Parts: sequence; C-alpha cells; structure tokens
Amino acid sequence: MREVVPAWVYTVVVPPEYASDHVSACAEGMTVVGPNSVQRVNQSSLETDAFRWSRGFTSGKHTFEIHFPKELRGQCASVGVGLDSAALHSKGRVALVGNNKSSWGLDLCARRTFHAGAMVKKYPQTQEFLPDKFYMYVDADALQVQFGSDGQYYGTAINGLPPGKPLYPMVSASYPGAVITMYYRGQANVVIVTPVPQQPVVMAVPVFVPQPQPLPPPYTAGGPAVSAQPPPASEAPPIEKKEQAI
Repeated sequence: MREVVPAWVYTVVVPPEYASDHVSACAEGMTVVGPNSVQRVNQSSLETDAFRWSRGFTSGKHTFEIHFPKELRGQCASVGVGLDSAALHSKGRVALVGNNKSSWGLDLCARRTFHAGAMVKKYPQTQEFLPDKFYMYVDADALQVQFGSDGQYYGTAINGLPPGKPLYPMVSASYPGAVITMYYRGQANVVIVTPVPQQPVVMAVPVFVPQPQPLPPPYTAGGPAVSAQPPPASEAPPIEKKEQAI
C-alpha cells in the first residue's frame, strides 16, 4: 500500500536566510561548476566521490530538487543525508551515502537504502528507477527522508535519523564526468492557527432578595397597649350556620 503524499510538500517557500545556500564541500575528485552543480572529474570508475549541501538541518521539512541523469549514474550512485563527519571519498565503487555510520542513503542503481554499509530495504516499493529529475524530502522533524518526482511519490525511504544533529543533503557518484545539480526548493510553510478561546458563558442565577417588612410602631409610655388577644367578636367574620337535615 502506497503512502499518501505529505500535505506539507505543497507549501514550501524559501526563507530569505536560505536563499544563498549552495553546494559546499566536495571530494577532490569533484569540482563545483555552479552554485548548484558539480562535475566528477575523477576519471577512475573504481573510486567514489561525493558532495554535500552547505547547510545541515536539525528541524523543519525541506524539499530538494535533484538532476542526476540515468546515463551518468554508472553502476553506483547514491543520494541521502549525512553528518558533517560523513566521508566524501572512498576507494572502490560504493554507495558512499549510506556506506558509513554518519550517513543514510539510497543507491539509485541498486534501488536499495543503506546505512553503516548495510542494506536496509528495497526502495522504491515498485522497484522502478527514479527519473533524471526527482525530489528529496528531508523531514528533520520526523527524522525521515522521502523521495518523489513530478506526479509520483515513492514514500519513506529512510527512518530513524539522529535527533538534534545537523543533517546535510549529500550525493555520490562513481561515473567519470557525471554532472549533478541540486536545488533547494524551500521549507514547509505550515501555518499553525491557534483558535481564539471563547469567553465562558455565565448563566444568571436568580437570587431571592427578601423584601423589607414594615417595622412595628415604637412603644411609648402611657400609649395604648398592644393587645395580643384575637380581635373582638364584632370584628370577626360571621360564621355561617348550616341546618342539619331531619
């Protein structure tokens, strides 16, 4: 079952501070031919050279566009992420990104993911080759890497990246003359909307307020005595007499 395309990949924007990022460190067997492109000048196909991006990521979700023609991949070409300590050169034809403990990568030719020199899994699940132009999604929040292309999403390739350590996008090649181009397409622009808390509704509780009662007349010496007896008969209402039937 294929994974659903993450919604964030459609929201990427380039932060101003990332606009000048570029291809940075690379092996002696490679030369930078532009801010986003390198060419492998090492003529030996029995060695492997790599380069990495100028910025490592510890947070955020980032999209990279990579151009790596199939005919220039040779028998071994890899792409992924690594720490700044990851090797950029190796004797032998290897998937250099993922060939050591400091990097995690996808071998584009073998269609396998690697870490510490060991195969992790087949990828993509369909076992198709990634096209000349494809996308790498570096999710430094979820510590994952995914891949996709125009109209295609291949799912998660790499899991379990180390938290809190800068992850640098990397590409390796062993084919003489290979030209690889990498563009930073932006960071997820996920807008978190904080709902405004509603004011609590206070129900009015009726309160009984006793009405003031009239005070009794003040007592004065020699005044009329206040009788506590029942009213005289003359003032009492008449009692109806009912005749008994004989």
